[in-house]
Amino acid sequence: MPQTTEPTASLPGSQVGGALKELRESCDLSLAQVVDHLNALGIRSDTGTLSRIERGKRRVTTATAAALLDHYGADEGKTDQILGLISVDTTRRRRPALWRTHSALITSMHFEPFLTLERKADRITSYQTDLIPGLLQTHGYARRLIALLRPDLSPDEVEGLATLRISRQKALARSEQHFRALICQRALTRSVGDPAAMREQLERLLAAADAPRHDIRILPYEPLIHPGATGPFVMLHFDDATPDVVCVETMTHSVYVEGKTDLRTYTEVFSGLWQRALPPGDPRSGIQQTVKELP
Repeated sequence: MPQTTEPTASLPGSQVGGALKELRESCDLSLAQVVDHLNALGIRSDTGTLSRIERGKRRVTTATAAALLDHYGADEGKTDQILGLISVDTTRRRRPALWRTHSALITSMHFEPFLTLERKADRITSYQTDLIPGLLQTHGYARRLIALLRPDLSPDEVEGLATLRISRQKALARSEQHFRALICQRALTRSVGDPAAMREQLERLLAAADAPRHDIRILPYEPLIHPGATGPFVMLHFDDATPDVVCVETMTHSVYVEGKTDLRTYTEVFSGLWQRALPPGDPRSGIQQTVKELP
């Protein structure tokens, strides 16, 4: 008999489930007691279903969540936060065609939760140490970079991820999202492809520096170690009740940081580095000089 596994929890789903479990336990209620309450309201459920919801393995409807929040005595702020997360999670059902086409690869990388939240975010903050941020890459740069970093992928998979990256850029350009990028200076000179490809990439970066709602700064090379040396990350910020989140990419997966203390640490580190970067206006001259120095 083939072995079955539970579906992977989405990031919003796991946040909703964890919050609901915390509220239930704070009321000293068992799963069975809560199920009895739901059934009395005409909401069919059982302990297995409720357990999967709390572990983020099953989506919860807005109606069920509202009933649970009312039963747990959640305040208005907590209620708005959890219902906001549910609205994020349900957008997974309206995935763009490109996501569906490459769903197997996206799922294996645990990347879809990030894509979903990236579309909803009001502000996106990217810190990159050695590479141009994905939302600023040309197709050629992205394709070459993915092939170098992921030699395990087939040419079709590499092309698929590169195409997906460009589609995210187009979505950003059509949106009202504000994009802030802090790029270490060495990323401008780290060769990904031939000089012509790098020239195209740097010219793309110059154009992006003038784009509306884009704020790009270059962090000059420093011989001393600073907190940003631990590696690149992306922060997604929301103006509604959805909690901010940090995404850190490993070689094969995306890891999400959600805790308030961790988020504060990432925010403080980024703010400190942002202040040390070249101010607006100066980044263009640095990029232009790098273009001139290409063969």
